[in-house]
Amino acid sequence: MFDILVSILDRRTLWRLGRFLYKKARADTPNEMQSNGEQMIQRQLLNEFAKNSMTCVIFDVGANVGNWTWFILQKSVELKIDGRIEIYAFEPVASTFQTLQNRLGQSPQSVHIHLEPQALSSAEGISEMFVTGENAGTNSLHVDEMNKDAHRIEINKTTADAYCFRNNIKVIHYLKCDTEGHDMEVVYGARQLFQEERIMACQFEYNHRWIYSRHYLKDIFDFAQNMPYSIGKITPKGIEIFEEWHPELERFFEGNYMLIHHDALHWFRSRKGKFDLSSTYNV
Repeated sequence: MFDILVSILDRRTLWRLGRFLYKKARADTPNEMQSNGEQMIQRQLLNEFAKNSMTCVIFDVGANVGNWTWFILQKSVELKIDGRIEIYAFEPVASTFQTLQNRLGQSPQSVHIHLEPQALSSAEGISEMFVTGENAGTNSLHVDEMNKDAHRIEINKTTADAYCFRNNIKVIHYLKCDTEGHDMEVVYGARQLFQEERIMACQFEYNHRWIYSRHYLKDIFDFAQNMPYSIGKITPKGIEIFEEWHPELERFFEGNYMLIHHDALHWFRSRKGKFDLSSTYNV
């Protein structure tokens, strides 16, 4: 049957079909918050805090125009916990920050929002940012070989460790990171927070731009070694937890992954799995 299919279809069609089936098996979905599991995770986070009286501290790193944070705001109002939500949104590109500021300026006054016109990274200072367009979600601290038309601007950057120390932030309940290849550097800049177990959950985006920053998912596994954190991928059915790193993970398909403290695992729907001897992931 397979040989017949190969003889009928041209290579381009076979390539696209094979890629589609492979990504389907991996639970890799289009990067849309409504369907890829992100909004489900946001709801589960807020539902957990609706059960108690704690203030939920959230970092939105690489906030862009605020779509991710806007959903948090809407749901917190619905759950009547908007007075217990504290958000720190970081966006280093000045024009995009202005859009973010205008938009989140319409948020409920009960929510505490701190807007920061800077990037989070592994070190403080000034860096070049490669801007592909106004309010573009692909602006990055790393040049994209697939898009060489980006122009360069200077941006300010700090680290999560330094920022939390200066602002007396004791814990981050949820850190969402979408920095187009710079996510590992953001994690490195929060090393002390992770070591002191002061970050409960960290969502980060993984895609082909990790190649430009010379990072792999293995770096996350190495970073979390001997720490009480699990690593998984956000899917429409929940978080798939990996027992350990496997080379099959390094395909650079776009997706959102999680670094979760063991005390926060019950906040989210999750299931554990592992790779077998044929490099197939089983849950």
